[in-house]
Amino acid sequence: MSVVTVDFQTSNTVYFHSKDKLSVLPPAEERALQSTDDLRRAILASGCEPCFMPTVHITQKGQKHQYVDGGVRDYAPISLALLNGVEELYVIILSPAGYHDTNTEYTNLVNVLLRTIELLSDAVGTQNIGIADLTMQSILYLGGLKQILVQKHGWSSDQADQLLAGTAAQLNPFANFQLKTVPIIIRPEVPLTFDSLNFQTADMRRMIQTGYDRAQSVVV
Repeated sequence: MSVVTVDFQTSNTVYFHSKDKLSVLPPAEERALQSTDDLRRAILASGCEPCFMPTVHITQKGQKHQYVDGGVRDYAPISLALLNGVEELYVIILSPAGYHDTNTEYTNLVNVLLRTIELLSDAVGTQNIGIADLTMQSILYLGGLKQILVQKHGWSSDQADQLLAGTAAQLNPFANFQLKTVPIIIRPEVPLTFDSLNFQTADMRRMIQTGYDRAQSVVV
């Protein structure tokens, strides 16, 4: 289990986790959870929307830092799962692909700020997911190439691995990834809401039901 946050003091993505070891790509950091209080605070931080919610303080190695939602930098931590050897991947994203029009007129500072954060989040998400998608395609392509070498050309598995490992000058950056199947992506077709601070019970129930319905249509 890992929880994604952003450290305001270091500007880095920080993955709090309960594993013995977690592989991350620098400058991202991994921090093992030391207590149930750390876990609670990490979960709170992962849902903390900057500007509208107070930052969450977590003490690590004697230093107290402020943390906010990991989506500020890592919208969908797909690469983290790939880097740590996942073979099957299910991804739940709460926003539809691309940008969507809204007829809302933004007439006050709060609404303008909310819309700005939403657009910035969409931009981070588009880039984040795009890079992860390219990585996943590359892993699956190399896996398919190995299968061809072994099954159709009589290579041993070790020979294929040696070839695909790259050279001393350029190692294969995907050599240790274990993804075996095309990931299942579950995300809504239209925006769930244009107000991320709307916590009305009826709207929350509608969004949850939309999520169940969408998952049932994707996962067969």
